[in-house]
Amino acid sequence: MMRGVSLVFLLLILSSEIFSFHIVGGELSYKCQGNSSNGNKLYQIKLTIYRDCNSINGAPFDNPAIVGIYNGTNLVQKLQLPLQAVFLLPYSAPSPCAPPPPNTCIEYTTYTSTIALPPVPGGYTIVYQRCCRNSTIINLINPDFNGATYMATIPPMDTACNSSPHFPYHPPLILCRNMGFNFDHSAIDDDGDSLVYSLCNAFHGGGRDNIPGGPTSPQPDPPLPPPYSNVTYAPGYSGANPMMGNPPMIIHPQTGILSANPTISGIHVVTVCVQEWRNGQLLGIHRRDYQFTVYNCDLSKFATIRPQNLVPETYCAGLTIPFVSYSNNAKSYFWKFNDPGKAPGDTSNLQNPTYTFSDTGVYNVMLVIDAGNGCKDTTYEIYEVRYPLNVYFEHQGSLCLPNTQVQFLLKGTSLSPMAKIHWNFGNNASVSGYNGASPPVITFNTPGPHLVTLEVEDFGCKSYFSDTVQFFQPPIFNADASSIEVCLGEGVQFFNQSTAETPLFCLWDFDNGLTSTQCNPLHYYQNPGIYFPKLKVYTLTGCIDSAEISLPPITIYPAPKASFSANPINASIFFPTIFFKNTSKSDVPAQYSLILSDGTMVPNFDEYRHTFSDTGRYTAVVKVINNYGCVDTDSLVIWIFPEITIFVPNAFTPNGDGINDIFFVSVSGILEFEISIFNRWGDRVYFSTNPSEGWDGTHQGANVPSGVYNYIIKARDYQDVLHVKKGQVYLFN
Repeated sequence: MMRGVSLVFLLLILSSEIFSFHIVGGELSYKCQGNSSNGNKLYQIKLTIYRDCNSINGAPFDNPAIVGIYNGTNLVQKLQLPLQAVFLLPYSAPSPCAPPPPNTCIEYTTYTSTIALPPVPGGYTIVYQRCCRNSTIINLINPDFNGATYMATIPPMDTACNSSPHFPYHPPLILCRNMGFNFDHSAIDDDGDSLVYSLCNAFHGGGRDNIPGGPTSPQPDPPLPPPYSNVTYAPGYSGANPMMGNPPMIIHPQTGILSANPTISGIHVVTVCVQEWRNGQLLGIHRRDYQFTVYNCDLSKFATIRPQNLVPETYCAGLTIPFVSYSNNAKSYFWKFNDPGKAPGDTSNLQNPTYTFSDTGVYNVMLVIDAGNGCKDTTYEIYEVRYPLNVYFEHQGSLCLPNTQVQFLLKGTSLSPMAKIHWNFGNNASVSGYNGASPPVITFNTPGPHLVTLEVEDFGCKSYFSDTVQFFQPPIFNADASSIEVCLGEGVQFFNQSTAETPLFCLWDFDNGLTSTQCNPLHYYQNPGIYFPKLKVYTLTGCIDSAEISLPPITIYPAPKASFSANPINASIFFPTIFFKNTSKSDVPAQYSLILSDGTMVPNFDEYRHTFSDTGRYTAVVKVINNYGCVDTDSLVIWIFPEITIFVPNAFTPNGDGINDIFFVSVSGILEFEISIFNRWGDRVYFSTNPSEGWDGTHQGANVPSGVYNYIIKARDYQDVLHVKKGQVYLFN
């Protein structure tokens, strides 16, 4: 079914410029919120802006929107209102069979803020200005040089805290030519004031100057104070007659019903004013400025499939494609995807199905909808189904200098013969660029790195890949060991002495069944013998190379095992003789010696008795050296303790005659000591931890009486044995 000729003609005229500028309409209102803490009036400012969301050159919503508040021509406040949620204006079809015009999209947002203002003579003007309007508006002269002013007024001395009217309903997205319409353009006044409606002039605001924030710039900062100039209407049009019609557009002054039967297609600026009256007094004039779009609606054509160019991500997304019906008022849907590989199962009755095609290709998708009331339609839309394009390259050839030749191989998604393939090898290559799948061998004249790029386009799908190519000096391989003759039990330090410009990897074989991936391992052989270790060293990137290095044989000599015994290892100074016996082992002839820390050295040690001359801690060491020079030692600690004696006299006479005046305890071989002395009632009259001190027969500075006193002595010897001795001493004054 063909669309109406007049609609096609209009779209051809408007397609390049219809969305050049973004302003569609707006309204500024306020609502009383009561009193602030200091007696000022609180007002919630509400600014609603409509914009063309398909505009090519238009700016986005302001963030922030600059709003000025004036008392007369004096700027009182400047508000910066942040951008909030953005919504699409819903499409309400003028007729059940009227489809939405293509590429028609209006979005809107609402800025809000709350301010506190004192009542003042002259009241306030709240204003927002923005340029520019749509360049294809037909009822204005030079519409793209006309901006917009949206304003509201707070009455003088507003002690009653007024709320302005506001329009609750969004304007229609489109009107149909030669189809009458009625739209409820009435406003709501929260104060119950009387409202009177009229069509009026739209205000101009802003301009196209390049001075940011200037009074004639697209976004004046701040907006200008009143008065405001009108836009310039085209001949035959005015604010009171904004749209040609039969009958012309009118608005009912009491109900606010906007009526028209438009006769000319195009975009029209329409401004509705509403006077706010209270007790016979005009409080202010509220207004909404909006562009109405009139189309030559083809009412027989209403089935629409979302075009693929609106979802370009589906061109190269594989076999599964989401489909969306842009049809309106449909009650049933029938999709036919015309997929021979799945017919007759290539259908769906969903409104917005997702379909998986059997193969890539170009498909003429059909949609039949039924809106009831005999309103049916069929439409077709071409969809291309392609696999995602994912290509890359690999390269063959050594990256080891002096070679600088590389063969590049195209990898990834299979391509059609019509695919466009472009290589870029850079200015330092024998061929800087090449078109085709198989470039020749490329010779680079420097080591690099060289950036190589690959761009491929096939059936409109594109893929890009890049990588660097760099040539490296060949690795230099070498290895060594810390020693080639080692006694068993000693470690051999192995060294990878290779050098390369990229990381080296190692694998050591120690010739004993064990390996290591460390490049510089320390290895301990477990058995004597001759071993032939090898190192495999290699690179995985850059100049890829490897080598296997055989080291000189390593001889592991048997090692002796030193051991001996001492009996006893703890002895009294009264019996300080210790018997030493060599129990060392060696598989080959060896020399044995005993070394004591008192200076004694016994060569050819087998058995030896030694008498220590003093108490203390002594170290005994056995050293074994075999014929290969392998050494081992063993050691023991010998203690010679003093003999423990505790001598306690049984009487003393503390009478001051200088004879036997102090009660002394004589001890030897003791590490810790304490003595407590008690009278016959059990009271402790003396305590000491120093055996060199004695008791002088006093307690708390006074002489104790003559008599028998009990003592307890606790002494701990060098072997941590506790000795306790109890007895009596006679005190004679």
